[in-house]
Amino acid sequence: MNQTRMLGASLLVYLPHLVEEALTRMYDDPLMVFALGPLATLSPRQAGYLVFQAMLLVTVATAYLVSLGGRWRTGVLLVLGLALVGEAHHLVRAAVTLHYNSGLATALPMPIVGYFILRACTRP
Repeated sequence: MNQTRMLGASLLVYLPHLVEEALTRMYDDPLMVFALGPLATLSPRQAGYLVFQAMLLVTVATAYLVSLGGRWRTGVLLVLGLALVGEAHHLVRAAVTLHYNSGLATALPMPIVGYFILRACTRP
C-alpha cells in the first residue's frame, strides 16, 4: 500500500469517527474532561484560539515533515499508524464496562488500518 493510499484510508476511517464522537458528546467523556481540564480556566475565546493555534502548528509541522520525504514521511505515517491502533481503547473500554462509549462503532476499523500502516512502514 503506498503512502497516499495509507493517508486516504486513514481519512476514510477517521472522518466517520469524528462525526460519531461529535454527535455522541465525546467532549463530555471523563477522559476528555480530564484532558481538556487546563483549558477550563480560560475563556471560551481564549481556549478556542489556543486550540486553533496548536492544531495549525501541528498541521504545518506535519506537512513540512511529509514534504521532506524519506524517513520523515515514514515517521509521520508511523505516528499516524500508532494513533489509529490506539483507537482500540474504545474496544477495551467497552469490554471492561460492557457499555457503549462515544466513538465505539466507528473505532472498529481504525486499529486494522493502523496495523497495515505500521506494517507497510516497517518493511525493508
